[in-house]
Amino acid sequence: MAEFMLHIIKVNVLSAVIIFIVLAVSRLLDKKYSSRWKYLIWLFVSVFLLIPVRLPSNARGLTIEVPKQITRTEYAGSTNALAAETAKIPTDSTKNSSNEQTMTNDQADMQDSAGENAKDSVSPRENIKIDTIAWFMAYIWGAGICVAVVYKLFMLRAGRRELRRWRIPFTNSERIAEYNKLCKKMHIKKAPKLVASSKLSGPLLAGIRNTYLYLPERDYSGDECELIFRHELCHYRNRDLWYKLLMIWITTVYWFNPAVYFMKKEAERDIEFICDESVMKGRNHEDKLRYNQLLLKTAALGRHPYELSTSLNDGLLTFKRRMVNIMKAGKMKKGILPVICFTILLVMSNVFTGCSLKDSGEKQKKADTEAAADNVDSKEDEKPSGKEEEDSKEKVINGKAVIDPDTKAKTETPIQAEPEEKPTDPPKTEPTPAKTEPTELSGFMNRDALPSMVQNLGLQQTSGVAFGDMGMRYEGSGIEVEWHPDTNGIEGRTPISISCENNSSVSMEGIRCGEQYKEAETNLLQSGYRNLGDSDPSHKEFISDSESKIISIDVSDASISAWSWMNWPQGDFAPITTQYMPVDGDYKNASDGEYATIRITGINDNSFYFTIYKYIEGQGEQQIFMDNIAVFEERESSTAVFRGQQYTLTFDCSEYGTIKLSGFDDAITLGDTFWNSQALHTS
Repeated sequence: MAEFMLHIIKVNVLSAVIIFIVLAVSRLLDKKYSSRWKYLIWLFVSVFLLIPVRLPSNARGLTIEVPKQITRTEYAGSTNALAAETAKIPTDSTKNSSNEQTMTNDQADMQDSAGENAKDSVSPRENIKIDTIAWFMAYIWGAGICVAVVYKLFMLRAGRRELRRWRIPFTNSERIAEYNKLCKKMHIKKAPKLVASSKLSGPLLAGIRNTYLYLPERDYSGDECELIFRHELCHYRNRDLWYKLLMIWITTVYWFNPAVYFMKKEAERDIEFICDESVMKGRNHEDKLRYNQLLLKTAALGRHPYELSTSLNDGLLTFKRRMVNIMKAGKMKKGILPVICFTILLVMSNVFTGCSLKDSGEKQKKADTEAAADNVDSKEDEKPSGKEEEDSKEKVINGKAVIDPDTKAKTETPIQAEPEEKPTDPPKTEPTPAKTEPTELSGFMNRDALPSMVQNLGLQQTSGVAFGDMGMRYEGSGIEVEWHPDTNGIEGRTPISISCENNSSVSMEGIRCGEQYKEAETNLLQSGYRNLGDSDPSHKEFISDSESKIISIDVSDASISAWSWMNWPQGDFAPITTQYMPVDGDYKNASDGEYATIRITGINDNSFYFTIYKYIEGQGEQQIFMDNIAVFEERESSTAVFRGQQYTLTFDCSEYGTIKLSGFDDAITLGDTFWNSQALHTS
């Protein structure tokens, strides 16, 4: 592991040196050479980093030796002092034989202790293996890669979802014919699919497997569209999306190397310069000026944040460099010589430099061990003869018995009593939760019902996106709604679009977040929808048989994570009016004992809020159906309907002050007719 990590460090250092040299030299060479030479250099450096091959060589000019162990020295001065004091202990010849024998034994024991201390003092080094450090670095590197991968996947998925959400069919037949003709002229067999987007400010090419060319809802002239098509198809033919994916992967793996971020940023600019040169090669001065005007128009509108895409718009910061590069298109050299020189420099630096591990630390440790053994042997030769080893753990020092600490600890360890078992409380019975049903939005797909829907859902109004300043757009809690308020709409229709992400409180055509996709697919197919294709397992699209409604579904872990609904090319519904309207208040189906209550609030011309409670003597009132919305679906209708995933509730309001409920047995066991006493009394 140590050799591998040393090689990774060497590869990153060499790559960083090459990258910074190329960036410095490019300021001079860009005036003479095309950007393609840097494009190739960045490709070679990326492959060099992605496949860190260690080339064997016996003639390395520069080899950095790293010791296998790092030694840290510590001196035990206190033990040496103890040994010196022990050596000075005198013996008194006037003492009796027993005391003399005791002192002799004590002195021998202390000399033995001093010998042990001296033995410890001659081994002062603490060794840390370089392999341990290498493993520690590898763990940090791997953890950083995991974090970077999760972040990149999250950002790429969020960007892709945003593009799909605002993707709509491109319907300009004249532009489609021009696009297909240009694809044949550029010998592109499988061309990107041409679509429109109401969210983007400029053209965009995105999608690795299924590539789409997105055009904003702007009026481009025929010449401008031809330049846009050529530029994005040039990206597609050069496989620049794969090139950008390689750069993203390099910055993910080598997240600790700042040089690769500079390389990635410069590489993204270079692919735009290359496409500009390809589009403008052989064009006259007027065409180049027109192309610069197109770039300026798109650059002023800002960039799309989706990382894995190519766009005509590279921002205002690089516009000046692109403008100069366009005016020189077709006049600069390819730059083969710089590519060869830097490639040779990269390969030779890898061959003639290296890192190796040396064994000096182990040899020094062996020498220290031998010296310590010799010193201990010399100390043992100086010990007085006749000293006997005692097997007992009890020693006598100055006439007192000392018990070994380990023996004392074992004898004095108290016996712990087993804890008494406490009586367990009986489990508490939780009240039965109220049945929750998502709010079905299909009944609100009416120009007059939409305002009450967004009010009931608590959405906040924002600036229009799909229909510009005229769009009525509301957002909140992962729900986005937008429609065109004009009576005539767009080309005689009123398009409506609704999207929902990670919010299971609402549904559309029975589709809701968190539901299993297979179950939702079965329900849609049975309802007359057909699947538009299964090329992408994470995104599904369905269209109704009348081709008036489209439902898009994002799938994650076999369940629905987001959905969107749009009704174009049809969607101009007539206003709905109701002849009979209930009043706010409580509607009961009995006056005493056990009964159910329907609480009506928020009544308007199209819908009302309702909640259902049940009262039982001795238990009180309990909520059995959560807050939801009932909608008057038909014109001149006295019946409001709630359509949920499991229940379809019908509220018959044909008689003033009363409601007949059907579809929920828990509430109508005592009767399906509910009345409001106050309303009946006032009538």
